[in-house]
Amino acid sequence: MLFMKTIYLVLVSLLIGRGLWGQDSTALQQYLQQHSWPVREQASVPFSFDTSFPRQQLFLMGEVHGYEKAHTLDFLMLQYLHARAGVRHYVMEIDAAQAWCFNRYLQNGDEKLLDTVFNYWVRAGLQWGNKALYRKLQNIRQWNLSLPLSDRITILGIDKIQQLPLALQYFNTLLQRHKGWEKRLPAATTVSGELLAAIDRQQHWLGDDYPALRYLAQNLRAHFLKTGREQQLTDNFITLYHNFRLDQHKAYGFLGFFHTIQDRVNDTYAFAGRLQQSIPTLKDHIISMNLVYTESDFMLDATMNPIPFPPFIPKEKLRMIPNRSGTRQYLQTDIFSQDGMLMKVKGSQMLKAITSPNSITVFDMRQARPFVKGYSSFMDTEIPLPRGFSVTMNDPAALHFQYLILIRHSGWAEPFLEK
Repeated sequence: MLFMKTIYLVLVSLLIGRGLWGQDSTALQQYLQQHSWPVREQASVPFSFDTSFPRQQLFLMGEVHGYEKAHTLDFLMLQYLHARAGVRHYVMEIDAAQAWCFNRYLQNGDEKLLDTVFNYWVRAGLQWGNKALYRKLQNIRQWNLSLPLSDRITILGIDKIQQLPLALQYFNTLLQRHKGWEKRLPAATTVSGELLAAIDRQQHWLGDDYPALRYLAQNLRAHFLKTGREQQLTDNFITLYHNFRLDQHKAYGFLGFFHTIQDRVNDTYAFAGRLQQSIPTLKDHIISMNLVYTESDFMLDATMNPIPFPPFIPKEKLRMIPNRSGTRQYLQTDIFSQDGMLMKVKGSQMLKAITSPNSITVFDMRQARPFVKGYSSFMDTEIPLPRGFSVTMNDPAALHFQYLILIRHSGWAEPFLEK
């Protein structure tokens, strides 16, 4: 009885949602048509941003994990911003030790360093463990080799600790360069703050390794104190902002959609919104470009992340692909596309109506606020299953990001079926 009641509520929510998403705003649609342009993937200059775009300080692309085309677009954007804005710092949703592995790979080409991180992601059932991201890092290395040393890309990891053993290995590797320094450490835990204080006292002794050791200690303390993730992302970026003098250098980040929202969402501020309030020199100088996918296939490790799909989902929509050993089932489906059966983004049908199949289209939202006001809840997201993943903008969506980018007909981010 409880199961049937749950299914009934899901069906009702979907039917109501379809009614709501059927609403339209002629004024907003006209604005979007007049302020949009296609990404030309094969062109030497794929984007048509105006001249004010590269003058900003921090650029963020917000993706929903599990789609292949996002990684193609991300690499194009990184190259474009490198050429037009001088971006050399690439911010990723990884921790400090994972960034250490990736930067060493960019320098020496040892793919075992990539495997250290990707094998962990695959074991944990995380969508980052996909071939598109792996290939993107390979492409960044090959491109880096063509650049002068001073222009090469450095990866910055701002996420909370994901791989604690790897973080401790990185910490010990740095310590080993300073024989005898470990004897100066207090007999205290990282939670107490004494480790941070001890590192600060020995700044001269630690030399060039001081910023990295302090950053790791900061993250270890946050890990054991269980600091909230959005705050950790913010604290970490602020630290790296000072370490890498990002007040004098521009940066570009590829992060989850939620993290790049600049205004209140779900009654809180995410990473980008917190940055606007935390670093005065960044206020009004952050560009968020948020991705929307329609008619696109999504990847999920269904073994590690089982979802009780309702019986009205057609079986052909739930394509399960096993890995080679038969220990994992990967879901390839379009039901989580933003116009799919289990995800609805208000306004996605409007965006589809003014674009072409198999295209990537950029919508300039910077002057859209008065038009969005006439289309309540534009870009709000409803996800009936799994519960707890809906996204509600507290204010007009035009305050949350400067650009929307619609990707139509992306393939899934193919998993490592051989692992």
